[in-house]
Amino acid sequence: MNKIRAVIFDFDGTLTKSNENIWKKLYLKLGLLVDKNSNYYKSYIDFINKKYDYHSWVKVNEDDFKKGGLTESIFYEIAGEYELFNGVIETIKLLRKQNIKLYILSGNFVQAIKYILGENKDYFNDVSANNIYFDNSSFIKEITPTIYDFEGKATYIKNIMINENLSPEEVCFVGNGDNDIYAYRAGVKTICINPVNAKEDDEMIWSNVIKNCKNLEEILKFIVK
Repeated sequence: MNKIRAVIFDFDGTLTKSNENIWKKLYLKLGLLVDKNSNYYKSYIDFINKKYDYHSWVKVNEDDFKKGGLTESIFYEIAGEYELFNGVIETIKLLRKQNIKLYILSGNFVQAIKYILGENKDYFNDVSANNIYFDNSSFIKEITPTIYDFEGKATYIKNIMINENLSPEEVCFVGNGDNDIYAYRAGVKTICINPVNAKEDDEMIWSNVIKNCKNLEEILKFIVK
């Protein structure tokens, strides 16, 4: 059996205690609607139903954030509400001691993820997510969407295998949500923890499942031999 040499983590609900959507939390903080008649809800449903692409969905959110007056301080205030999941630091430290490369692949924001991780961000070889930028007055300027969420997750993983000369058997993906179910298409080992609409009983999608994970260290038995 090949040794795992790279682990790619989802972020929200995988490395954080809360699975709350940062996009929704920003909408609520700005006093914007999130009900079934809102842009927030309708745009996401249209994206899921493939009426338009991920970039278009992000643009709807960007426009609403501009109308709502999103500032850099509000953004980081919301990011600061997230806590790392139990055992995250211990797990990533042990994996790095095993010379395993670590990555984050998320639909969150790079800036929020690095803020939440603090100095622990340095354990990761790369953080792939959306990027948000603010102007000189600290108001939102633009959001650059990731090309690797949902179906794109498999592409990102395949790119890592090419760049690092790794076989699928040497790579593991850890996730929990509906946007993580596409990772298996890269042919790698997949671990689902605390699933949220993740089709966790589908053995083709997930190699291993921990439905009630209390500490991230529980994944180590599937990674470190």
